[in-house]
Amino acid sequence: MPHRPPKARHQQDQLFELPAQGSFPFQLTCTPGRDEHPFVSPDGTEVVFSNTHNDGVSQLFTLSISTTRHRRFAHSTLVSDAPQASDDYASWSPAGDGTIVFQRSTSGSPSQLYFENVADPSSAAPVFPSPTGFSDTEPVFDPSDPNVIAFVRPVGGQSHIFTYDVTTQVLSDLPAHGDGGNPGN
Repeated sequence: MPHRPPKARHQQDQLFELPAQGSFPFQLTCTPGRDEHPFVSPDGTEVVFSNTHNDGVSQLFTLSISTTRHRRFAHSTLVSDAPQASDDYASWSPAGDGTIVFQRSTSGSPSQLYFENVADPSSAAPVFPSPTGFSDTEPVFDPSDPNVIAFVRPVGGQSHIFTYDVTTQVLSDLPAHGDGGNPGN
């Protein structure tokens, strides 16, 4: 039997920083699992991201970008506190107050949207006062208004983009453009 070299250990997805000037990328993380869906804070000093374990559970972490440049890999901080849930797709508030919005999934239930102050993971609270019955995903703050978020919600077998104004509690389904105004993904 021919000798085969040992298999290289599969490196999961990691986060990299690529400077706008076009220099080489700098690796930010070296963690088990997959580091995905990074979102840089409004002041550019931190990134929030999800780390998905081999069992499929995702947790949110923050990482200081400025300290990472001075060390090989910086310590990331866990900002998820729901052990039976998967947290993913976090977005920083443009207010710069440490608030994020993210999706939380639990087994057998539709994804819900949550707000949290990353300094206090126990502050996580649902965006909507009661469950919507929909699987709301991929939330992002309006960059010009910290009271408005956009997110994806399935409607009639299609993915629609909605906005929600937290102050007025107005929910809006954005119209589809292109494709003759037909709803689509």
